[in-house]
Amino acid sequence: MIKGVIFDFDGVIVDSEYISYECYRDFLENYNISFSKDDYIEHCPGKTLVTTMNFFKKHYNLEYDIDNACAFFREREQYYVDKDGVALKAGIKDLMNYLKNKDIYICLATSSVKKRALTILNEHKLTGYFDDFVFGDEVERSKPFPDVFLTACKKISINPEDALVIEDSEAGIEAAHNAKISVICIPDMKQPDHEHCLLATKIYPDLSCVKDYIEQVNGNG
Repeated sequence: MIKGVIFDFDGVIVDSEYISYECYRDFLENYNISFSKDDYIEHCPGKTLVTTMNFFKKHYNLEYDIDNACAFFREREQYYVDKDGVALKAGIKDLMNYLKNKDIYICLATSSVKKRALTILNEHKLTGYFDDFVFGDEVERSKPFPDVFLTACKKISINPEDALVIEDSEAGIEAAHNAKISVICIPDMKQPDHEHCLLATKIYPDLSCVKDYIEQVNGNG
């Protein structure tokens, strides 16, 4: 029985991964490092900003202050958001209305920081759909560790076996699997590899398929 659905944010609720890629690309250009979309897809989705900046520092053997690097990223992100906006992923409002009508809890579990995520949700009038939130700075370990999803279950007072995670990244699939929570993957910039396909409960092309899955599991289909 699915009693609560836990949503990732970037790439699931909002179409924002391309903005993150551009921000990391701009940052590494300061060090004359070329950073492709394939590089982003391999190293970044599902990871916190601090985790990624620490990875770059070690991977590219760079010297910089992590706080300053994160500040640069956030400034560039705001520039791109102001310039182009952040669109919702297709079907997200329909799915949330369905969950509310079925009295299924809705929780956000994201690597993003609180201010950023809530600002975007407020702009799209989505904040009121959520019963609770878990942000990246609330947990010690980021995905693929299970902390963010286990914390979400505690916040909405359900057991992991009664939850469903909606994710787009391999790190997110792995985190849900490690939390022993069923996970549907809606791929965004990258199709999950074979190993992560085996860890996912289902892989669907878009959010419109999630409702039918819940209906089947909860005996309404």
